[in-house]
Amino acid sequence: MKLKMIFLFMFVFSFQSYSEKRIIYLEPGSCGDIFDIKEARDGITLPFFYLKRAFIKLGYELRVVSKLNNLHDAEKIICFNVPKQFKELSRYPKEKLLLFLWEPATVWPRNFEKQTHQYFSVVYTWKDDLIDNIKYFKFYYPQPHFTVAKSEKTFDEKRLSAMINCKKDSVHPFSLYGERRAVIRFFEKHPDIDFDLYGYGWHARDSKNFKGAVSSKAECLKNYRFCFCYENMKNVAGYVTEKIFDAFVSGCVPIYWGASNITDYVPQNCFIDRRNFKSNNELYLFLKNMSEDEHRRYLENIKSYLKSTNIQLFSIENFIDIVLSAIEFDYDRSKIFSSEGSLLFI
Repeated sequence: MKLKMIFLFMFVFSFQSYSEKRIIYLEPGSCGDIFDIKEARDGITLPFFYLKRAFIKLGYELRVVSKLNNLHDAEKIICFNVPKQFKELSRYPKEKLLLFLWEPATVWPRNFEKQTHQYFSVVYTWKDDLIDNIKYFKFYYPQPHFTVAKSEKTFDEKRLSAMINCKKDSVHPFSLYGERRAVIRFFEKHPDIDFDLYGYGWHARDSKNFKGAVSSKAECLKNYRFCFCYENMKNVAGYVTEKIFDAFVSGCVPIYWGASNITDYVPQNCFIDRRNFKSNNELYLFLKNMSEDEHRRYLENIKSYLKSTNIQLFSIENFIDIVLSAIEFDYDRSKIFSSEGSLLFI
């Protein structure tokens, strides 16, 4: 009889514990397998790996889902981009639904169709002119680290420039895909040593300079003086992704085109602003004629920026704090961060 009572107690206790779990569902959408740190290049998924650990520290269970049905036991449901089956969200209380707008309109047009936002209580976005701190809040693309890779090659030994991008298309008027292709076409008429193209989707028939895909941007770009860092779209305030940071941590000077207010986030002396040149030829001559001393000054400015407090906007810590605050505004930060603000479990 005692044994039966013990088993009954254990069953009831385990059932209560299970039923009391606070479950967060995450629909990653086009972001893919965001918790795979083994296969992801250059640690790009580390912010999500540590986010999952942070949830666990606060007593949440994070479950990744591809479908939005049968999620009624959720504490919260987070969507990375507006999901394809967004109308299914109407079955859940709006207070449980949070949206993060990762992709721009050139990649995921539905993200900026305002009627799709009605299903969510709050929306987090990089798009500055949407922010009202009532429904729309700011988040920043988190970067895995800010350590500059070392290159054994001298200025003279490095090749001039490179571009690492997937092959994409868009009819959006602010798309920069056409400008990427314009760069590729321009260098078809110039020496092979001046430009290399990398990325998925391209083929040798696209360019004589195509070198294939890369497993590490840092290992590739540290062999170049300059990198073309064109975002997916231009003329959008706040759209600063990993592209410019990939160049920074590779010890490579970025040629940037994208966020209309890039200098609100990154000092002007850290990059070459493509908008300052009338043509690719004018830009090309500027790159070819840059002295080693001038190039070194760019790299010194970059290192100073990466060590500054301003860079923390794009840190893993800031990203985790933003997400956790969206779930639980007054969460116990002492479980996640040290008194200096670093993560306790790295």
